[in-house]
Amino acid sequence: WSKKRSPKRMQDKQEESDEYEKTPLCTFAVTGNQPFFQPIYICHTCNKNNECVCESCADNCHEEHDVDYIGIGPCCCDCSTSTNSCCLLIEKSKQVANSFQMITPQTQDDVLLRTTTTNNKLFPYHVTSFDISTLQTSSSLCQHLIRECEQLVDCTKETHWIPLSASDPQLCGLEKLALLILKYHALHTLHLSNTNTIGAEWWVQVKPPSNSSIDLHYDKDETLAETFGLGSFPTLSTVTYLTSSSKQNPTILFPHCYHESEDSEIQTCILSYPYPGKHLAFDGRLLHGAPSHPSLLTTEDDSNSSVRITFLVNIWLKGPPVGVACLPKEVRSSLPLNCQQVQLPHSLEVGPSHDSSSFQYQEITNNHEARLELPFLSAGATWINDDDSDEDSTELVMTMVPPTFDKLNLQTPKDNASKSTVLIVFGDGCEAQLKRIPKKK
Repeated sequence: WSKKRSPKRMQDKQEESDEYEKTPLCTFAVTGNQPFFQPIYICHTCNKNNECVCESCADNCHEEHDVDYIGIGPCCCDCSTSTNSCCLLIEKSKQVANSFQMITPQTQDDVLLRTTTTNNKLFPYHVTSFDISTLQTSSSLCQHLIRECEQLVDCTKETHWIPLSASDPQLCGLEKLALLILKYHALHTLHLSNTNTIGAEWWVQVKPPSNSSIDLHYDKDETLAETFGLGSFPTLSTVTYLTSSSKQNPTILFPHCYHESEDSEIQTCILSYPYPGKHLAFDGRLLHGAPSHPSLLTTEDDSNSSVRITFLVNIWLKGPPVGVACLPKEVRSSLPLNCQQVQLPHSLEVGPSHDSSSFQYQEITNNHEARLELPFLSAGATWINDDDSDEDSTELVMTMVPPTFDKLNLQTPKDNASKSTVLIVFGDGCEAQLKRIPKKK
């Protein structure tokens, strides 16, 4: 797809990059000669060798030139290296990039590193679910971790980093669990041996029943997206559920990535229903969330409500996202002492692993059913083209026909990760779609 108007920038963490919010920056300062997914422009005035320019250079260095927006794909900006143009932004851009003190950012090739493949053509991305036996056999351990989650969100809402080489005996319980999850997937899912830069970004979600929604989004390097407009995504995203009730929102996954058009029809999705100790891992590029909608719940009984607590761990191969650091010592010391003394095993003990081919299956064929409208976390969360005149009046939602739960045998006891995860297939005329609707006031 090709359009001449430029795509909107991500704004999920605008407050973290206010200093550079209005400063145009050339992406070459970050990517160098390495192709990186971003908006691609061609300047026909300067272009002699099919050279690309980034969005900021198109708007500034080539402002009065004949410039076309091509689409989103892997490229590097040639503005600062071309003999036919002179980049006006590169020096300032290098200063900003150097201030981030980042290792080479994660590229599409890193995200595509998949030694565990899927044979399910209906959902052709890596998705697995299994039980973490340690959390299910020790209720006291799970309760310790829940208390630590509750205490942590009172101290900070940030995400935190832990490297694969971490060995600090003073790690809190959540850090120890993040490290175990990281080691498990590095060995069994990604088959990685390089430990120099591999690590995990981790955080917690504590969502009360009155405010439990986690709108659709892509996991990403928030600061890099906001300041340079570059898409850097984790290799693997994971969710570990620490609580459950029939009123807790499921995690929903769509086979849709950041660079894909909003016009494409989406033929499947996956719903993962929570229970303590269940673990879900999936391709880090995928659109996902835990939206609150009664049609996605397994019951309408309001008496079975509780706080939804999840532990999120994303695996990055080339170091942490910009600004993400290890848990500060002062935060760790503020956690309950008994949580800091939690003993976890040396390796993650898990039950059978299931992929999308063994999940429960439901095909939706009733296209007369009222569609759900699931909102995105923020207006610019997709890198999808927006008509500038509509930005203030419309919002992007995912529309889908809801599942029928009386046809499913949803189970949540231990060792039933496959029975509590559902592959939804939308029949002809029922496909899920991205849609623009008038913004709610």
